[in-house]
Amino acid sequence: MKMKIIVSMVFIVLIFVLTGFLAYADQGGVTLPWGNPPFSGTVQGSSIKGYGRRPITVTLTLIEGRIVDVIMNLSGETPRYVRGLPEKAKTQMINTNNWDVDTVSGATKSVDGIRDAAKRALEEIPH
Repeated sequence: MKMKIIVSMVFIVLIFVLTGFLAYADQGGVTLPWGNPPFSGTVQGSSIKGYGRRPITVTLTLIEGRIVDVIMNLSGETPRYVRGLPEKAKTQMINTNNWDVDTVSGATKSVDGIRDAAKRALEEIPH
């Protein structure tokens, strides 16, 4: 009887762990390689969701479906609000292989623009 309870508890814990992992993967965890077959090359996207008057442009370089470099043009954004943002977003995109970067206090709209532009760039990958 005790063994059945232990096995049941272990099974329930495994279900929670797997469910949590899948939810994490869908919300910015490390993403599988982009493209099928995995894409190598450069793609670019732009967005007007930022705060500035000009579009935010994000250029992504991928090797075998992995983001290896990110270049952002935030020239239309207010410099004091986006200071350090490109480096943080670039690091996060490369580490997670995903466009869904964390919001930065004071630069929410700029981050929304970066996300949108990066997502649009990844949508340019041939399938």
